[in-house]
Amino acid sequence: MTLNDLHGLKKTLSSVAAQVGSPYEHWVIDGGSTDGSCELLAGYVASNTHAHFVSEADAGIFDAMNKGIERSSGELLVFLNSGDCFTDPGVVEFVSEEWARGTWEWGYGAVRYVEEGGEIVSGSLQSPFRRRRLQLGFRFAPWPATYLSRDLLQRLGGFDDRFGFAADQELAIRAAAVAEPVTWVRFVADFLLGGVHSQSSFLDRERLWHRMRVHNGVPVLGSRIIDLGAAVSIACFRELRRRGAAYAHKGRR
Repeated sequence: MTLNDLHGLKKTLSSVAAQVGSPYEHWVIDGGSTDGSCELLAGYVASNTHAHFVSEADAGIFDAMNKGIERSSGELLVFLNSGDCFTDPGVVEFVSEEWARGTWEWGYGAVRYVEEGGEIVSGSLQSPFRRRRLQLGFRFAPWPATYLSRDLLQRLGGFDDRFGFAADQELAIRAAAVAEPVTWVRFVADFLLGGVHSQSSFLDRERLWHRMRVHNGVPVLGSRIIDLGAAVSIACFRELRRRGAAYAHKGRR
């Protein structure tokens, strides 16, 4: 998924093209770029028979991802935004082997967080999986490192973009209600930092998770009101912890 991010697109395409071993299909959903991305994609598709792209206006990232689901034909899907990359050339082969030997419907590995210049800032391993912690927003499915079967995605109806930047996590909540994911203690994706996730306030985030829990019938203690109170409390706790960490850092300078 990309829109006027030629630099990030180049990195992602290079990462995909470097994958070895198992065959794969690559769909690029472009939102109508005017920065040269379409010309780059035309050349990429011409030299890669497994690659396809479409460029047209969409309603956002998750609308684009739903278009990718509709157009794809593979058994297993993963979603990379422009700037995101596979950690190494053997990722697709590794996941394909796991898929061939298992009976799972979705799963994820570890993710590294990368700055625009390529510097690795940190990493995250959301394992072992805990369904309630996912629902509460204490754990998350690292999306560029998350693989879902096409059958499961179709049964779930894809992404619900009413949940904004957290539509991927809302889908993970629904997926977890159907089947528990497998988790791999292995880095499989590099996530480019930035975007709307980093621009939202803690209160906005927790209100969104509150809406997701209520929508999926899993509010705290079975109560919409109690869940809203819990959401506000979690947001306050996160903000106080952030300020405390900032104060401690300032004191060490």
